[in-house]
Amino acid sequence: MAITKIQSESLNLADTYDFTGTVTGAGESNTPAFSAHRTSQQNLGSAGSINKMIMNVEDYDTDSAYDTSNGRFTVPTGKGGKYHFDIISNPFEISNNSMTYTRTQIYVNGSNEIFGDIKYPSDTGSYHAGVMSIDINLSAGDYVEFYSRIGASGTHYLEGGKVYNRITGHRVVSS
Repeated sequence: MAITKIQSESLNLADTYDFTGTVTGAGESNTPAFSAHRTSQQNLGSAGSINKMIMNVEDYDTDSAYDTSNGRFTVPTGKGGKYHFDIISNPFEISNNSMTYTRTQIYVNGSNEIFGDIKYPSDTGSYHAGVMSIDINLSAGDYVEFYSRIGASGTHYLEGGKVYNRITGHRVVSS
């Protein structure tokens, strides 16, 4: 069946059509994409200090863009565009169960771009998860780092394990 003009009233979706042409511009790849998590405790310092969260194991990394040694995602050459990141941080403190807030901060090229707070009534316990999703326009060579700040006395840590602390990211739209 040759189709020279498609009209909604004449196209039968139950028919089988053979396609022999080339489709261009019909979609794009959402790479680079990565997911990394923390496997062991990471010391985050004392109350109010801002410390980089370093996820030290990759679950996948399509373009080798996330560096597990320094916790940095760098946009590869030719891969600029809008990126989506999901961050789960589950810091805890083990000395006095006095966590009052968790702040997740995202730095782009060394500058604080955005942060999200989760605040708690005082003395609510030792574990509190922070979850953040964000879309950021990035160019090739830009780098993104992820930080945590905790309000509580004592020493703070990121827990190890896939479910506790994770960062994922992928390109949504190319530039």
